[in-house]
Amino acid sequence: MHDFLKKFVERATSIFSLIGGLGIFLMLLHVTADVVLRQVFGFPPPATVLVVSHYYMVMIAFFPLGWSELRGDMISVEVLSGLFKGKILKIKTILIDLLIAAVYGFLAIHTWIIAMSEFKVGSYQVSLGVVIPIWPSYFILPIAFGVACFVVLLRIYFYISPNDESDSEQGMAL
Repeated sequence: MHDFLKKFVERATSIFSLIGGLGIFLMLLHVTADVVLRQVFGFPPPATVLVVSHYYMVMIAFFPLGWSELRGDMISVEVLSGLFKGKILKIKTILIDLLIAAVYGFLAIHTWIIAMSEFKVGSYQVSLGVVIPIWPSYFILPIAFGVACFVVLLRIYFYISPNDESDSEQGMAL
């Protein structure tokens, strides 16, 4: 079960991270096309700034969040951690991860509520006379926060119920 969950979360977070990377590539193409069309043909395509700010930047910033959590790349301050040993360190680690999961869960639920309200009203903006729907971009945040929350909860699960000795020391031990 541990191996299946590890592989599943590795693949899922890698896919979301790749989607974030794809956002960088698409933004590069879009902005380049905007500059070329504007300078060469005098025709600015509509909504470049809108699409960059509502879609690409949000994808780039938030989709890799779960992958960063999985790898342990998030910033942490461990001023007092050296004072804790054994069971106390394990309890501290679990409590901190529970707090992190609660924050991610709260953010996922709150941004989901906002995304659903934007979906219901069909949120859009008009750029150079072209209607650009922006409601889909509101779903990026709850998905990203939900994935990050799942990763942290899974890390707690692996920490509490280790499959082998390395799992108990490092949580997910990836």
